[in-house]
Amino acid sequence: MRTLTRKILFVLVYFLIAIFYSTPLISQVTIGMGAAPSKTGLLQLKDQESDEDNITSTTGGFILPRVALKDIYTLEPFVDPADNEYQNYKRESVGTMVYNVVVLPPDIVPGIYFWDGERWVNVISTNVTEPDPPQTPDDGLYNSNIDDPLNLTLPNSYLLQQGHPLIIPVMKGYATWKQVLDPEESDLVGKLTTKLLWQSKQNLIKSVELYGGDKGKDSKVKIETYDVDGNAVVGILINGVVKWSWHIWITNYDPEEEGAYREHNGVTFMDRNLGALYTGKNNILTGGMNYQWGRKDPFPGTSSLEVNDVERKLYDIENNEVSLEKIAAPSGDNRPNSVENPMTYYTANGNWANSNINFWDRGGEKGIVDPCPRGWRVPKNRSVWSGLSEDLKYRAVEEGGLNWDKDGYDNGFYPSAGFREATSGNSKISGKVGYYWTSEITDNSTNAYCLFFGVHEINLRDRRALKAQANSVRCVKE
Repeated sequence: MRTLTRKILFVLVYFLIAIFYSTPLISQVTIGMGAAPSKTGLLQLKDQESDEDNITSTTGGFILPRVALKDIYTLEPFVDPADNEYQNYKRESVGTMVYNVVVLPPDIVPGIYFWDGERWVNVISTNVTEPDPPQTPDDGLYNSNIDDPLNLTLPNSYLLQQGHPLIIPVMKGYATWKQVLDPEESDLVGKLTTKLLWQSKQNLIKSVELYGGDKGKDSKVKIETYDVDGNAVVGILINGVVKWSWHIWITNYDPEEEGAYREHNGVTFMDRNLGALYTGKNNILTGGMNYQWGRKDPFPGTSSLEVNDVERKLYDIENNEVSLEKIAAPSGDNRPNSVENPMTYYTANGNWANSNINFWDRGGEKGIVDPCPRGWRVPKNRSVWSGLSEDLKYRAVEEGGLNWDKDGYDNGFYPSAGFREATSGNSKISGKVGYYWTSEITDNSTNAYCLFFGVHEINLRDRRALKAQANSVRCVKE
C-alpha cells in the first residue's frame, strides 16, 4: 500500500487549509498535479489528465478512515449520544463518510458508509443479489367480495424491510366504506389513483403505483423503497379524494424473531413503539408515531427531546416538504372525514370523532382501524401492564424513558415520547412523560384509558386521556 510522502502531505495540508481559511478567490483545488480540477469539483485528486479511458490516476486512490462503528443509528465511536450537544452533532455530521471494518449484526457489515443525519447508510454492499420479489403478505387472506367481513380484517399498516417492494390490495378501503362508513357510498366509482402522502425523510420511497393499472376494488398498490429506514403513509384516491391510506413502517425489525418481543401476563408485546426506528435510550427515534385514539393513520412524533412544538419535516415523492393540517373537529360523525384527510389533526377538548363507538375493538377482536400490523393490535385494556407499576427500577429523567425490569423480568424500554395535545395538535413534554393507548373506552365519550408514566408517577388504574390527544402505541400479539 502506498503512503503519502512528506512533501505531498505538506501540499495536502496546505491546500486543505487554503480551502477552508483563505479568501473566496480559491474555490477549486487539485491535489497531485498543477492542473485545474473538473468544473464540478471543489477538490480533485489526480496525477494526470484524463486519458482515452478517462483515467486520472495510476499511482493510487483516496483512502477513507477505517473505523469500527458501534450502532447504525448513532455517531459512536466519535460522539457519545449522551452528550448535551448530540442532536446538533447529528445534524452537523451529515455527509460524513467512513470505511467500517467490523461486522455487527444485523445492520453493520464492512463497507463504505455515510451519515444521513439519522443513521449510517451503506453506500456499496459487497453482496450483490437479484432484486427481491414484491412482498404480498395479504395473499389468500381476502377476496373480491366487497360485502365480505373478511376484507375488514386486512391491516392498516405494514412492516417492510428496507429496499424491498410491497404490494397492498386496496380492498380494505372499498370494503370499509361499503360495510361501515357509508353503505350508500357512490363515490367509490371513478378514477382510482395512488399517492405517497408523506415520507419521514427524503429518498425513502422510490415509487408508488397501481400494480397492473386501475381495476377498481380489485386493484393493488405497489410500493418500492430505497435502502433506508423510516415511516411513510400511502393513499388511494378516487376522483382525487383520499379514500384509504396505509402506514408503511420501513425497518429491519421483525417482531416474530427471538428477542424482538417481550411477554407479561400472558401477553406478547413488541419490544418497541409502533413506528420506532431504534430501541436504545436517549434517542428521539425510539418514540415512534403518535395516534389520536381510534384513528389508523399516524402523526410523526416530535423531533426534539428538549423543546415542545417542534414538528418533524415530512416530504412528498419528489422530496418537497409537506405539512400536517390542524383544525377544529367538525360536529357530527367525523370518521369519514378522518379517513379522507389522514394528514389532518382534528383538535378538540374531548373526542375528535363525536362518537363513543370503540373503533379499535370489535367484540374483543382487533378493530377495523387498528393501526398495528397484521397479527398485532392495540392492547385491549390496562391489565396487560398490571403488576409492573410497583417497585419498578427506572430512570425516566436520565435515560429518556422507563426501564421495566422488576424481579428480573424485562418488559423492555418505554421511551418518554410525550404526546400531541388534544386542543392544539402540538407535541408536548417529550423526554419527560409517556402515554400509551389501550383500546379500552371509559363510560363517557371523551376519554379512553392509557398507561401513563412521568418523572414521579406510573399510573395504570385510572389514567385517562382525551381521545383527541395523540399518544404512543405499543402493539401486542392478537
